[in-house]
Amino acid sequence: MKNVLFYVKILKHFAKLKVPELLPFAKGISAKGAIDPDVPVDPALTGQLNGNIKDLEITVVARETDTSISLTKTEGKQTTALVRTLTKISTGVEEGANDLYPGDVTAIQVIIFRIGFRVFKVPNIAGRFFEIFKTLVATVYIRIKADKTYNLYQWRWSLDEKTWFRLDDTTVASIIIFGLPSGKMVFFQSAVKLKVKGVPKINAIMQEPEWGDSISELIP
Repeated sequence: MKNVLFYVKILKHFAKLKVPELLPFAKGISAKGAIDPDVPVDPALTGQLNGNIKDLEITVVARETDTSISLTKTEGKQTTALVRTLTKISTGVEEGANDLYPGDVTAIQVIIFRIGFRVFKVPNIAGRFFEIFKTLVATVYIRIKADKTYNLYQWRWSLDEKTWFRLDDTTVASIIIFGLPSGKMVFFQSAVKLKVKGVPKINAIMQEPEWGDSISELIP
């Protein structure tokens, strides 16, 4: 039987960024990608990216005093060119990281996050999802799809998927977890508990729920 390896994909969220967000993002990719020890970005692509950034910055400055339609069109074309270059770079990083560590999701994600990209999260349970949708320093915003048949959502996190730290149960499906270790890859799991009719029967010894698959994130 053929072994199935996980292929980690990069989220192309930068294609939806507005110019004030896109420019600093692109500069970060240029700086970090050029010197990455595992998957350095092709110097030619880095040069192309820097050229795209410079052209767009000049137009942005010009538009502060000139709102002509022609300049607006120029900014649109330059933004598209910048996104296309970022897409080429993201493809190279994605393929390079997956080729270097085939199937090793954690190692691949470390490279992707280190360069500045995000990882495309694939739902792990049909009809449900569990995802991290925002990160800040030592903090993640995390959620699972709400379901009216459940009344408790359960959470835990780990640095090695062996020792887990249980969080408080919640009655909502979206939470913010703070106080996490910065600069570390952290794993998260979730579980749900069905609503109880009548008086709940509670085991005298606390039992672990049926935890779902892990998701992970490099914490800023």
